[in-house]
Amino acid sequence: LKAVAKRWISEKQARSMLGKVGWATRPSGGAGAFMAGAHAALHKAQEGGGMIDFNAKLMKSVGTAVLLAHIPHSFKPVRTGGWTLFSDATEDGSRFRVGIVCLRGLYKLVLCPTWITSLQQAELFGIYLAAKLAIYIQRNTQVQSSQGGGVMIGTDSEVGRFQVLRTHAASSLGAQQRILRRMFWLRSWSGYSVGVFRVGTRYNPADPLSRVHEVGGKKAAKEKAKGRIQEWRNLTDPYR
Repeated sequence: LKAVAKRWISEKQARSMLGKVGWATRPSGGAGAFMAGAHAALHKAQEGGGMIDFNAKLMKSVGTAVLLAHIPHSFKPVRTGGWTLFSDATEDGSRFRVGIVCLRGLYKLVLCPTWITSLQQAELFGIYLAAKLAIYIQRNTQVQSSQGGGVMIGTDSEVGRFQVLRTHAASSLGAQQRILRRMFWLRSWSGYSVGVFRVGTRYNPADPLSRVHEVGGKKAAKEKAKGRIQEWRNLTDPYR
């Protein structure tokens, strides 16, 4: 409230405020994605030795985190059960393309929005899209999973997997924070559990879909994806 009243706050006041909000939001997994802007502003102030403009954007981010402080969002990942999907991404000219495959026979290609500017962002965006797709289909068709709402997503991006499971990324990674906020709300309103497991590129069925132009079109990509699914099923521990 002091920050809102003053508008301009010192580096010391900002550090104290963020420390208190961080402590209050510990039970709320995912709140860090809403605090990223405030932490970035603090880092900037530390470098410049100036004051922080506690503007409407920062008020919204910190205020959202405070509102979520009393909600125990643990988002415990599931290991088996529910729907299993795979995602992968690759560079496609000046943009990035995501491939998504579901074990229930779904094969999808998505061109990433222009604010996705790196492969790592695209990999994370693909995980989010796969989760969103599975949850929307299950809710719209009223299909219940064996665990009452579970989605498992395979990816060959260890960084993306870590960011989703921890709901955390460096405060300087604006696009990743944007995706994590979307993932947070997706899981919050749906009540679905989302697990992310590691799958090697060689066995990832979504890899041919993301490289559709390299493998000879969507039909050829689907056939290669089906072969990858069988190879993945034959692994000793596919959900590793």
